[in-house]
Amino acid sequence: MGLLAPLFLLGLAAVAVPVIIHLRLRHRSQVVAFPSLMFISRAPYRSVRRRRLRDLLLLALRCLALALLALAFARPLFQGDSAANAAAANRLSVVLLDNSFSMGFGGRWQRATDAAASAFEGMGVRDRGALIVYSDQAEMVSAPTSDRSLLLTLAREAELVPRATSLLPAIQVARGVLADAGTTGIRELVIVSDFQRSSWAPDNAALLPQGVELRLVDVRSDEEAVGNAAITDVVLDHSRVSSSESGADDREQVGIAARISYQGLDAAASEDGAASALRAEVDLLFDGEVIQTRAAELALDSSTMVSFAPEVLERERTTRGTVRLREDALESDNEFHFVLSPAHEVGVLVVEPDGDRRRSRYLEEALSLGRRPFLRVNRVQASGFEPTMLDGKSVVVVNDAAQQLSPGAGAAVLRFVREGGGLLLGLERGLTSTSALLGDLGVGSPQQVDRLSGTPGSLAWFDTGHPVFDIFAAARSGDFSSASFFRYHRLETPEGAVAVALFDDGSPALLDLMPLMTDDSAGDSPDRERGRVLVLPTSLDTFWNTLPVQAVFLPFVHRSMEYLAGYSLARSWYRVGEVASVDLPRQGLDDTGDGYVAVAPSGGERRVEGDGRELLLDVEEPGFYEFREVRADVAAERLTLAANVPVSESDLAALDVDEFMSRIRPVQPDEEAATLASAATPEERERRQRLWWYLIAAAAAVLAAEGLFGNRRPATAAPIVTAWGPTGEET
Repeated sequence: MGLLAPLFLLGLAAVAVPVIIHLRLRHRSQVVAFPSLMFISRAPYRSVRRRRLRDLLLLALRCLALALLALAFARPLFQGDSAANAAAANRLSVVLLDNSFSMGFGGRWQRATDAAASAFEGMGVRDRGALIVYSDQAEMVSAPTSDRSLLLTLAREAELVPRATSLLPAIQVARGVLADAGTTGIRELVIVSDFQRSSWAPDNAALLPQGVELRLVDVRSDEEAVGNAAITDVVLDHSRVSSSESGADDREQVGIAARISYQGLDAAASEDGAASALRAEVDLLFDGEVIQTRAAELALDSSTMVSFAPEVLERERTTRGTVRLREDALESDNEFHFVLSPAHEVGVLVVEPDGDRRRSRYLEEALSLGRRPFLRVNRVQASGFEPTMLDGKSVVVVNDAAQQLSPGAGAAVLRFVREGGGLLLGLERGLTSTSALLGDLGVGSPQQVDRLSGTPGSLAWFDTGHPVFDIFAAARSGDFSSASFFRYHRLETPEGAVAVALFDDGSPALLDLMPLMTDDSAGDSPDRERGRVLVLPTSLDTFWNTLPVQAVFLPFVHRSMEYLAGYSLARSWYRVGEVASVDLPRQGLDDTGDGYVAVAPSGGERRVEGDGRELLLDVEEPGFYEFREVRADVAAERLTLAANVPVSESDLAALDVDEFMSRIRPVQPDEEAATLASAATPEERERRQRLWWYLIAAAAAVLAAEGLFGNRRPATAAPIVTAWGPTGEET
């Protein structure tokens, strides 16, 4: 027992006050008048001071109340073994339960829920527990509570989710709970998981509060399968096939190849990979029906591609595809879902200068290889151009022919752009000649750069954030520096235009005039499509540069066509945890409707909102999502989205536990005992124990008893009679 304010014990001297009052207390005399004293005998009288205490119980109650008050103000507390015993009676157990889909491997989930429940079974009356389930995000299922039955029920009723694992957010949530509990008592963190290597990044760090006991429960078992097989990716190859029998238009077919990986659980299993080879059958399903089956065999810690024969797609219809792997200990990653929709055709009109029929040879060859979307190319010379040729086209390529277009043709092209079409201008000869189209666009050049005799020019910079160049953002994705530019125009950038690529001398290598076109169309409806214009200040052939013979030319042309046409390739699938974007049908852009309802693979429905052009959805389940208009006929074809589990969760390789523990609790062994011993100061222990509160309550109870007893005490003292004669003398 200790005292934080021992000087208040001087208040115990106040206990003498009731004693002194009891000793000095005298009864008041009562005067009674008598008419005659002749019949009253004289009695001797002397004054006697009270020398003994009376009403001892009443005195004891008053002294005890004062003593309790003095002791309460001295702020007593338990120390040493008594404090340890008091802290042991106040225990907080925080359980982190991993419910990512890898916990469904074999019997791991059953062992995990049993371990979480067992952490709460030994709780005492004053103990508390908290349950947090986590995957790549943490959820507080139960805040600290002493309701043991509730915690046991929640632990056993937890469910797996089809998400990846990340320990960092879970530990951060647990750290907040443990910090809020203070530093007194026993605080324990229990992590129940299979501790995958992918769940903890090497640079992660989340230190726990000092004094927290850490216990890891690994639910892996030596009796499990040696590895996990998963379908991690699907490659789709779209192409066109001719129908020779019917003479009909070309039809689209798609080749499908699935990547299958077989990863071992630990190094020991990998050493015996030959004996643990996987032999399985892989099915290809369209709309739930098996149409092809392939056999796969691969060794442990390896992967392979399983290819299926090309399948012809039905026109104007979306097909749901699934690649399924049979018989595996973890079923969640045995299926890979995707959506097949017919590729859109983008009409392209190439306008060439008169008298030269081969100026666009490289460009046409690149356009003919377009797959997604398919590019339908028509070619015309400048003198034969008619405005009606723009019907059904999405992009116009004017390859060094702008100066030969008539004013009416130039106006038609400009109107086509402002109504939503795309325009690619390749400038070579005759830039300074009169052209209505170039004049309206504000494109001009004060100088033609000639680098034939010296060092040829090169592309020094391009904006990887621009849609034309975004596919070249990754390392080794394309090398533009190998292209040589012998001649090009030093363009003057029109106001509002943006240079998205530069030559080594700083002049624009590619101009994007879309901001300029937007300004010119400011008076139009805000929802109206606006076209895009790209200007290349050199040729689209090998006369002025070597770009057409470089490997980057093909993807550069395709991305330029997609950007100018406003085409966005719909993703064939998403991963759980991503935000999906679903493009709405073009015919419904101007119709607000009553919104859309998303139907999840499990059958649940929820309302989703969009901006009139696309819908945004948080992907939470693997399978196929459907989107339908609220007021639409249920028989109409619905928009479909495919979702798959995160591929990182299929790798069940184990985490380095020692490294993990050093990242969350880096306390040295020789410092740990001192840290735990000094975890709580005397002030914190006194504030936690609150013994003064009980003393104040006891003093109040004693005073109440004293008042009750004092008011009901009978008056037993006999009266003292003193007589005086007529003369006033005492007789």
